[in-house]
Amino acid sequence: KMRDWARSVHDEMISSQRDLREVAGGLKGLQLERERLTKEVQVDMSCVIEELQAISEEVMGVEHDMEEMRCDIEVFSEQVDELNSVIMRNAKRKVELETACKLKDEMYLHLEEEHRSLRQKTYDITERLAEFERTGDNLANRTVSGSVRQQGHASKGAMRTASCEDVEDTSLDLKIDS
Repeated sequence: KMRDWARSVHDEMISSQRDLREVAGGLKGLQLERERLTKEVQVDMSCVIEELQAISEEVMGVEHDMEEMRCDIEVFSEQVDELNSVIMRNAKRKVELETACKLKDEMYLHLEEEHRSLRQKTYDITERLAEFERTGDNLANRTVSGSVRQQGHASKGAMRTASCEDVEDTSLDLKIDS
């Protein structure tokens, strides 16, 4: 019985040694797998670190670009403000010029009307003078001479006004022969 038991223990030991060898082989395989995975993880980590560095550099570049864009936007905003100011000044000048042109046109029309009126009065006075010269009416001559004198003063005033307004119309140069 002892022999059987010893053989049984011996068989168990051999079986255990085989199992231990298998376990040792499995452990060695696991160790090799662990080393391989560790190397792969290290390579992957190196790649990840490189990619993170590249991303970090890109982020810094983007931040720099954004700062430049902010500066460009500020400059552009200042230019827009300045342009708006110039536009407003130009619009104001345009309105002022339009108003001045309207006033000039109105003054010119008024002067033309005055000129027509003065021409008509001059014509009427000339006609009356001619008639008075024919009839020899001295009283009428004195009245007409006074009217001619007044008309002469008015026409000089009209010429002065016209020249002040820079109206280049030679028809305003009235000549009255007394």
